[in-house]
Parts: sequence; C-alpha cells; structure tokens
Amino acid sequence: MAELALSADDAELLAAFHGGLYLAEFERQREPLATWRQRLADRDGAYELCVVIAGDDLLDSRARAIHGAVVCEYYPKSSCGLITYLVVDPSKRKQGLGRRLLSRARTELTARANAKQRSLALVLGEVSNPDTRPEADALPARNRLQWFERQNARVLEISYVQPDLRSGLGRDRDLLLLAFFDHDAPRSIPSADV
Repeated sequence: MAELALSADDAELLAAFHGGLYLAEFERQREPLATWRQRLADRDGAYELCVVIAGDDLLDSRARAIHGAVVCEYYPKSSCGLITYLVVDPSKRKQGLGRRLLSRARTELTARANAKQRSLALVLGEVSNPDTRPEADALPARNRLQWFERQNARVLEISYVQPDLRSGLGRDRDLLLLAFFDHDAPRSIPSADV
C-alpha cells in the first residue's frame, strides 16, 4: 500500500477520492472539490491544504483502490495545523492505517512549518460530538472520539463551531475540537491555556 501527498497536478486522483470515499463518509460536512483544487494550487493563502491518500495503484485510474486519506490544513500565521478529515475504508479498518495517516498528517504539517523556519505550535482536529448526534450516530461518533483519545488527542474545553464550508451548508455546531500531543496527553485542557 502506498501513500501519496497530493499536489495541484493530482486533480484526477483528488476527484476520485472526493467523489468516492470522502462523500460516502462525510455526509454533512462536505467541502466542494473546487475549493480543494484551489487550496492545493495556492500556497500563499490563509492556509495550505494537504491531502494524503493511501491505497494501491493510486496513479492508475483503472486499477486504483483508495483505502484511506487524511486532509489537513497548515496555518502559517499561527503555525498551527488542523486535521479536518481522516477516513479509512471500512474494509481496511483495524489494520493501523488510520494511525499511519494521522502520523503522516503530523509529519506533513511539521514539514510545512519547518519550510517557513518555524516550529509547529499545535495540531488540532475536528470530530463529531457524540452527545449531540442522533441516537443512531451516537455510538459511531463515540467510538471515533475514543480512537482519537487513544492517539493522544484531548478535547479542548471550548465551544467550537465549524465555519460554513460552502454557501448554504451552514455552520456545524456538532463538532468537538481536539488537540494532539506527542506523549502523555493531559486528561483535559482548560480553554485559558489555548
């Protein structure tokens, strides 16, 4: 299985991920493909987009199998990273791919900070709040949150509202903001420290 960090030249592979695994797994929080294409091409904006896709035969559109991906953003002004999407095909779960993609995202974010002669100050992430999800979605959301906690992420004790990702979608008030740590994460992080 290969991992590939996409560039603006990988438009076809980006479209295959976006139209397949991404749309299938992120029903409510869909960013337009055009936005991703623009962000991959423009590294001088408010943030830099990074998309890493894992799978087999990724460059062969007829044989390609996308097994997972991580999407993250680097914010040069604060030198912080935000992991916005981490998805693994259900048939490939519980094999360590999610952990590998999370690690790769942190490596990519660190490299972007280093390229600007900075240290990566903080890595954040978004995850569905299991306490605000409909009953049918609460258990999967709780399992995702617990998985992130096993990866040394902790929920920030602040009210978090995701901005409107596209016109008409609306702001998402059902997310938690996580902070990722290298070792021994604290049980919680007071908002005064953020």
